[in-house]
Amino acid sequence: MAFNAWQKQEAEPEHNDSLCQAHGCPNRWAVDTGSRLCSAHAWAQPHQWPKITEDQYRKPSKPLPPAQRVYTLDEKIKALQDLRFTLKQPQDMKAWANRLKTREYAGEPLTSTQREAWRNALRSHE
Repeated sequence: MAFNAWQKQEAEPEHNDSLCQAHGCPNRWAVDTGSRLCSAHAWAQPHQWPKITEDQYRKPSKPLPPAQRVYTLDEKIKALQDLRFTLKQPQDMKAWANRLKTREYAGEPLTSTQREAWRNALRSHE
């Protein structure tokens, strides 16, 4: 007998002013239509509320985040070595300007802003 009373007491959450006023609903209220109800109960008829409350308990509260990949020590070392190699490579900071120059000389139409930008970057006004 005591066990059943304990189960019933645990099944019904303590009600406070921030929760939906539909009996037993675990959600916070969001719509005030004279009664403060959650969005699930606010748009349903009162005779449907018990089913809606049951559905609210069954739905997951938040979707689970995707599982993160765990990298082995060897994979981490390899990634760092690749990064170190990439950073040591000489980089042409004006490669974009050379590509635009090549495109213009090949006959591709460029905007005046593109032409001006590559010429200023390469300091050649041909």
